[in-house]
Amino acid sequence: MPGFLFLGIFYFIMKNKLLILSLHFIFLTVFCQKKMIISVRDESDKKVSPQNIMIASACDKTYMNNYTVLDSSRLKGNEFLFNLKSITDNFPRPYKLGIPLEKNKSYINSEIFYLKDSDQTVKFDSDNGAVKFSKHNLLYDEILKFNTFFSKINSEKNILNRKYYNLIKSTDKKDDSITLLKKSFTQLLNKENSLYEAYVKKNPKSYVLFWNLVFKVNNYQLIYENIFKSFDDSITKSQVGNIFYDKLMTLKYFDNGNVFPPMEVNGKKVTSALGKKYTLIDFWFSYCKPCLEEMPKHKSIYDMYNKNGFEYIGISTDRTQDIPNWQKVITKNNLVWQNLIDENGIETTKFQIKKFPTNFLLDSQGKIIKKDISSEELETFLKNNL
Repeated sequence: MPGFLFLGIFYFIMKNKLLILSLHFIFLTVFCQKKMIISVRDESDKKVSPQNIMIASACDKTYMNNYTVLDSSRLKGNEFLFNLKSITDNFPRPYKLGIPLEKNKSYINSEIFYLKDSDQTVKFDSDNGAVKFSKHNLLYDEILKFNTFFSKINSEKNILNRKYYNLIKSTDKKDDSITLLKKSFTQLLNKENSLYEAYVKKNPKSYVLFWNLVFKVNNYQLIYENIFKSFDDSITKSQVGNIFYDKLMTLKYFDNGNVFPPMEVNGKKVTSALGKKYTLIDFWFSYCKPCLEEMPKHKSIYDMYNKNGFEYIGISTDRTQDIPNWQKVITKNNLVWQNLIDENGIETTKFQIKKFPTNFLLDSQGKIIKKDISSEELETFLKNNL
């Protein structure tokens, strides 16, 4: 069966050197593999030509029919050839390009861009990773419209991110300053949520807003559910829409006041400890720096309040090869509470726990009092309630 040929062009600007990358999409049938050929004409020194290029999905693989949509190809002649599984709908999916340069000493990532069954012309700027589409391209028009609407708040987020990064690196960082910055982040995210609501009312078919909502959500908030339900049926009833809604409802299980959902790790049911008034369930892994920074504080709180009715359950998501390090961390820090290993995070992933550390404070009935309670908040709570 003859295929349809889709042609796009990537311009890769590297200082004063120019690489022109041509993308070809060949769709034989909706169930066939999608082949993408990137042809390169190099007008610069051969030593700085990209020897291989990687393309990867920018979203969870469940949105890609569970295909491993990660492929890389080495330069053969003047072409890079990718084989990507075709998706059975015409909903745009987010992708990224990665280009190693100078024998992999440097690595350039593109911004997120979207692919579907239509022509695309793209310019890739290596200085900032920006991806721009042809002005006559509907995909580009939608991205440009979205970016323009959210440009101000994105600038505000970037400023706060830089402040937080500089503060964390500082040798004289203060807890009060970090607390104030986190409060500013929360206020800004609430403002962003309101903008999402306003945008979806005027643009209910915006797939760009949908994917940004997917990237944004790592916990349940009623406003997220309301935003999703405001989308057009072409999104809410799509395959990716159904997947997102299922994930959102899973996160809803962890809302304050709900009973911690049934979870088993190594055959043990995870819930509030028998005979204890309060239990903290902490998800972490042994190479997680923020997790390790919390350990001494949690250990101090545990030693102080365990006899009064407080229990602690640590659940590690370490990979198989990292289990020895997990055991080493437990021994080194004298973590005498119950330590469970969810090897490779299999059970944890089912509950959409992807940020570490993540913790839940439960009452004696297994109901969630608070998610992601800080060590300072935890100590104050236990002091007032035990």
